[in-house]
Amino acid sequence: MILVTGATGTVGSEAVRLLSARHQPARALVRDPDRVTNRTDLADEIEIVTGDFDRPDTLDAALHGVDTVVLVSPAVPAQEIAVIDSAVRQGVSHIVKITSKASADSPVDRRRGQARIEAHLAATGVAHTLLRSNAYLQNLLALAPMIRRTRGFVMSTGDGQVGMIDARDVAAAATAIATAPGEHAGRTYWPHRLCSDHLHRHRQRTLRDTGTRDRVPPDPSGRTPGGDDQGERPRTRRDLQRPSVRADRRRRRSLADRRGGDPHRHRPAQPAHLHRRARRGLRLSRESNEIHES
Repeated sequence: MILVTGATGTVGSEAVRLLSARHQPARALVRDPDRVTNRTDLADEIEIVTGDFDRPDTLDAALHGVDTVVLVSPAVPAQEIAVIDSAVRQGVSHIVKITSKASADSPVDRRRGQARIEAHLAATGVAHTLLRSNAYLQNLLALAPMIRRTRGFVMSTGDGQVGMIDARDVAAAATAIATAPGEHAGRTYWPHRLCSDHLHRHRQRTLRDTGTRDRVPPDPSGRTPGGDDQGERPRTRRDLQRPSVRADRRRRRSLADRRGGDPHRHRPAQPAHLHRRARRGLRLSRESNEIHES
């Protein structure tokens, strides 16, 4: 029996859907059963169970008889630790944790939290696998308005590479591991690393154009690009946008103020092709501990 936490979220709901397609006995842990909108589409082998990360008694009931847990959550340390402790009490044999970068001394609170959770998981002695999803490709949809207006986008990564992956592929990897966890115990998998040039080329192929990709260049002095020691305002993404884009925004706001409406009311919907999967498929590589494009 497999239990998926966060079963109404992006990764969790896709994991449940994939397990349902396999007719794999599984439980979907949710806090509010009314949020499960696709219940009639799920196989009979999928059981919806109610549980609250802040109420250990509900977790114990949900985890009773479970062999493997796919642990997906907002990564609040106390909550994930509660799930891990309940899994230990109920004799769970394997935990697949969806995580990201983790460092105990990171200035980023989320990464420190992930490090704390992972340290606790390791200390329990339960066999586990880490999927460091790092950054979801779905987040790039936030660039859609800029691309639509300017035929380009702005990235601050320069030539650096960032591990990025489709959230649905994370779910696919998690379910593949959960159904046959033995060979993945103790392993950590990362997504394939992409640079902004790669994303730019893919955007060009998708939109069939030769749009631009602007960079926020690094400053050797360590100062924010575009700023100075006399307090000049640092250059932002807004500064790099074309003047026509800023003028269009001012026009919409002015129009909305006169009409008493929403400045974004007349914004067209995002192009459908931007919602297509940016990556075709993945395979797990035990040799390199990475999730690679196939």
